[in-house]
Amino acid sequence: VNFENNPPTIEFQHVSFKYSENLDYAIHNLSFVIQPGEKIAIVGLSGAGKTTLIKLLCRVYDPESGSIRINGVDLKDIDLESWHMQLGVLFQDYSTYDFTVKESIALGDIHKKLTLDSVQSAAKMAMADGFIERLPKKYDQLLWKGFEDGVDLSKGERQRMALARVLYRQSPITILDEPTASVDALAEQEIFRCLEELPDTRSVILISHRFSTVKNADTILVIEHGKLIEQGKHLKLMKQKGKYALLYTAQAESYNT
Repeated sequence: VNFENNPPTIEFQHVSFKYSENLDYAIHNLSFVIQPGEKIAIVGLSGAGKTTLIKLLCRVYDPESGSIRINGVDLKDIDLESWHMQLGVLFQDYSTYDFTVKESIALGDIHKKLTLDSVQSAAKMAMADGFIERLPKKYDQLLWKGFEDGVDLSKGERQRMALARVLYRQSPITILDEPTASVDALAEQEIFRCLEELPDTRSVILISHRFSTVKNADTILVIEHGKLIEQGKHLKLMKQKGKYALLYTAQAESYNT
């Protein structure tokens, strides 16, 4: 597959997967299409299979049945290194690095020449620029108390640094698995708004448990027990009065109490 740095069409065709013979299917008969440049949100309760879906797309695992097709080609037949070059992924269990701020962000793409402009752009999109500018040495600040003049970041700040690192890659496909679990709902909405404004040369796949922050996605996929139970835009799903509408309303009410 010749990607030419453009996002491909991604198609799940009747994909099923289980972690062991003794367990139920984590993903079962899952079918959907992500068009190039689409901003997709995947929502569902914990244990629904959202992270498993992403790991299959990253080829951490292969489906037991069905196929994942990239521009019509089975993902199993695509060179793994070239596929991973198309991806920028932030999992829930992200890493932290004891370097300067700019070096830590630039680790998102070690093949790219580090420039402060590109680092600052990624930091701004991840809403990390505010606390970075308040650090004594800003982007040259060493991150770790063990260093002389080093500082420790809060959990929320570390998460924004990890998000900036992924956005620095400028990958054709950006995958974010609960990327803002340690920031408040308002900050999360602002980060998602920036993601939605990415150009059509970038596809975004976003997993979140906060339904209120994904309502502007091009398509929302609702996963339950490894199955796709609803999909569409926010307004369409609300009119259906199904699972999405139920969970969205429940969360909205919890924020207002």
